[in-house]
Amino acid sequence: MTGPAVFVFRELVGAIRIKSGLLFLGLIAAIFAFLAIFSCFFLAGTPVETHALSASPPGEVTVYLSPRLSDQEINTLYQSLLARPDVAQIHFLLGSELTPPRTGGAFVIQATSPSAATPLEKVIGSLTGVEKTAVMPQATHIHLSLSLPARIGLLLGLVVTGFLALFIARATFLNLLRDFAPHITLMELAGAPERTLQAAIVVLGLIGGLVAGALLIAVVYIIHASALSPSGALLSTAAGLTDSARVLAASLLSLLIGLLFGGLAGILGASFIPRFRA
Repeated sequence: MTGPAVFVFRELVGAIRIKSGLLFLGLIAAIFAFLAIFSCFFLAGTPVETHALSASPPGEVTVYLSPRLSDQEINTLYQSLLARPDVAQIHFLLGSELTPPRTGGAFVIQATSPSAATPLEKVIGSLTGVEKTAVMPQATHIHLSLSLPARIGLLLGLVVTGFLALFIARATFLNLLRDFAPHITLMELAGAPERTLQAAIVVLGLIGGLVAGALLIAVVYIIHASALSPSGALLSTAAGLTDSARVLAASLLSLLIGLLFGGLAGILGASFIPRFRA
């Protein structure tokens, strides 16, 4: 803000009385509650393990062959393995096609089912000419699951706290502008543009959103640190608090939404200025 804008902002803050100050603290608390409920969508829930897609299908066995095997011996081994009832298909890879490259080739065997892969690996691993084997496990992914009633409850909480924050913002800025009305009259007489006062009110709203977001981040990280400590106990319904990536994402998004909400509250407050013109 420029010099006149800073002056107006300081005068606006100086006009805050007990009632408007308490209402402003209530606005911060309402935005904090909104952000806390929003964060629950990232941090609340019970961990659920699901199978994830991977480049290699589950039940795949890689058989690394000795470089001393002749072409005839490789072909014989190929035919014997393909005849097994627990083998669906076999692909042969040259040593140069492997990662990292090696001197011997490899069979990539697809078992008839994921459960058949481990027994198949044990059998093949004991065959002559096989250096080592490896089974491609079925990849899994852990995500947090929220029940439908919990989701509905959180959504209702967002709606209630959102409207409550806007209602408190309305009361806050109406009271503040009522106390600041003499200064508005002086600004009109001095020819000061109305947008200067509008900007000051929006900045005040942004500060409220910033404080609410910062408080939410502090609370989340305190709980996160407690959950990671050896003596910390964590509710199974908030398993996301042990995931640093989730905590960071929830914190940054909450800070951004807090700023947006505070800015919206400031814009709402600035719309009341015409009511207090002389």
